[in-house]
Amino acid sequence: MPATRSTIAPLKQSAEDHQRAGLVSTSRRRAVRDLALCLSWANLCYLRVWSELLSYTEADLFTMVSEPARADYVAALGGMTVLGLAAWAAVRLARRLPSRLLPWLRWVPVVALLVPLNALRIVVSEQVPWLYGYLRQPVIGRISIEGLWLSAGLLAVAGLAVVWRFRRSAPRWPVVTALISLPLLPVTTGQALWRSAHSPTAVAASTQRPQVSGAHAEDRSGMRLVLVVFDEWDYRLSFEARPAGIELTELDRWRRESLFARRALPPASHTLTSVAALLTGMPVEQAQAIDRNDAVLTLAGGAGRVRWSETPSVFRDAVEDGARVGIAGWAVPYCRLYGAYASECAWWEMSTRRISKGSGYGQILASHLRSMVETALLSPFGQSAAAQHHYRTWRAMLAEATRLAADPTLRLVFVHLPVPHPPYVYDRARGRFDRANSLAEGYLDQLILVDYSVRELRVALEQANCWDRTAVLLTSDHSYRGAPVLGLPLDPRVPFLVRLPRGVTGLEYRGRFTTTVTRKLAGAILRGEVSDVHQTALWLDRHASQSGGWSGAD
Repeated sequence: MPATRSTIAPLKQSAEDHQRAGLVSTSRRRAVRDLALCLSWANLCYLRVWSELLSYTEADLFTMVSEPARADYVAALGGMTVLGLAAWAAVRLARRLPSRLLPWLRWVPVVALLVPLNALRIVVSEQVPWLYGYLRQPVIGRISIEGLWLSAGLLAVAGLAVVWRFRRSAPRWPVVTALISLPLLPVTTGQALWRSAHSPTAVAASTQRPQVSGAHAEDRSGMRLVLVVFDEWDYRLSFEARPAGIELTELDRWRRESLFARRALPPASHTLTSVAALLTGMPVEQAQAIDRNDAVLTLAGGAGRVRWSETPSVFRDAVEDGARVGIAGWAVPYCRLYGAYASECAWWEMSTRRISKGSGYGQILASHLRSMVETALLSPFGQSAAAQHHYRTWRAMLAEATRLAADPTLRLVFVHLPVPHPPYVYDRARGRFDRANSLAEGYLDQLILVDYSVRELRVALEQANCWDRTAVLLTSDHSYRGAPVLGLPLDPRVPFLVRLPRGVTGLEYRGRFTTTVTRKLAGAILRGEVSDVHQTALWLDRHASQSGGWSGAD
């Protein structure tokens, strides 16, 4: 019996419904697949953030004021989800655009792959120490700025050549990468949720101040000493080969009124080891953190290894002599190591993107997203978040340093300030703290902040009527390691100026010595064994080491 129109129509409608259902099912599967791949890509973009939040060790906590809080993990999970959903929405929109645009749109994921590749660069450089100097900022200390841009240009050309050579398969690279990395998504999400549930609800304050011990009696008699360490302060650029246009009037004044050493060498080329040697007076070859409260010091000449917290120090010496101690430090956990000896103590963490995120879920989330396209020195938004944090830290530390220096009950005041260390914030041409996207050239302007800091300390001492009984020692943990970028030789010497309140006549000291002698010299000043620049020079002749220290070879 032939099919009538009334029987064919329902069959046709059923086939069309079945076809539409299949298309809807395929579309849903594609949407789910796109969502999974976009979340996987977002997870890779957060690789640096996850490395900071999930892979830190007990030793890493040594230089951290506090471990990440619950808000950090919640914001990271939220930010990764937002980024993944935004990418998914863009993919869904792209699938609805005219087909003539597809040949161009297919290259967008290739460009987007640069974000996780940059995150991978940072993580690998941190996990493989010998690669750090080639994948991160220290590389600029090995070649000139022209060579840096030339290298970057050659790498860009090489990358474009590879993409062009494999242009047919290149658009599939992001998809394959996201697909291979998909199993990492539940791993990082699960770890973040677990850490969130077991982390403190809020971060600690930016400084740590131990309780003032009643055992430290007030001491208003005898010589006082303010010992100031400027981080990465360079001797040659500050004095012998100062560039034109850099005016350091306060430092020039101090040079005329102090013992001015011309051949002072730091103990090491990096902060932790150098500071350990300065404070303990021991020949430290390496300082390696072991937990949040302590580090192991490897001594030179095979003299063994000791715990930093158990070594003698300039602070213990002062307290044993009856002096009260005040500390304001940067980058090193001074209050954990020496809180037992300090009547007042505060320390600030080094300015990094991890701690430049602000407070609250919204600020942290925005900071995580922003950190994907900026470094501590460079940012498409102008001044980087780390640079802004660095400026705030210097301001807060200088205020604390001047307060401690002006306290006549403290006979030893130790200050470790974060200038002229990068990131660079000061623009001398405009006299403003809004310098942005500055590599090596910003260091020269930052020297002016050293001069300003010294002036503020002097004014604070004068206003507190402490100037006439306070000795001041200015030095650095190491010189500027990026000097070759400015076309200058790497000079390991550091400034070392000792101003004593008796007399205003300066003296140039030409003997070679390492600043490891600082601990013993501080004790001699506090005990009154050294009272003028001539006695200081004689003391250095008798006690200063004529060898060792960082020579610039490493």
